[in-house]
Amino acid sequence: MRKKIAIVGLIILMLGIALFIAGFETVERAPTYTTVIHINNNEYTTACFTYHSGDVVVITGVNNDSGLICNSYINNVTQKNIHNYTIIPEKSSPDAFYYDNLKPGGRYVFVEFSSSRPVIGYSISSQSEVSLLSIAVYLSGAGIILGIIGFITAIAGIILKKKPETKFILNKKK
Repeated sequence: MRKKIAIVGLIILMLGIALFIAGFETVERAPTYTTVIHINNNEYTTACFTYHSGDVVVITGVNNDSGLICNSYINNVTQKNIHNYTIIPEKSSPDAFYYDNLKPGGRYVFVEFSSSRPVIGYSISSQSEVSLLSIAVYLSGAGIILGIIGFITAIAGIILKKKPETKFILNKKK
């Protein structure tokens, strides 16, 4: 019995590892651009990109003096007035901005003012690609959980003690 438990545990562990790797690889292969162009003094920008209706733009590595700007305003932006031209993100976290439903669709650039070369990553994805990435994240999470369950089950199967065999003694009548 314990051998079967150990085998089931190993199968669950392998399935968990496979799910984690599949999800992780999908997320890792998502196109992220990291090219930063030094404009002058403390001003850096990403390459200009075209936004199409329904796309989602995610920018990571942001600071307080940065923002997404419509490309037609790039020559007017300075460190003092960047907040006048910055498009407010739909969602934000301490290190990332999320933009969708930009109006109008068109060409945009992310501008950052920094005393040293910033590490900015940005990606432009369609809604279907974002859905695929969400599924991949859930796959990775499920893989971790299954891996832990499989590991515990395999260890339990290995360390379980054998049941002592009970012998039936038949009383013979004399």
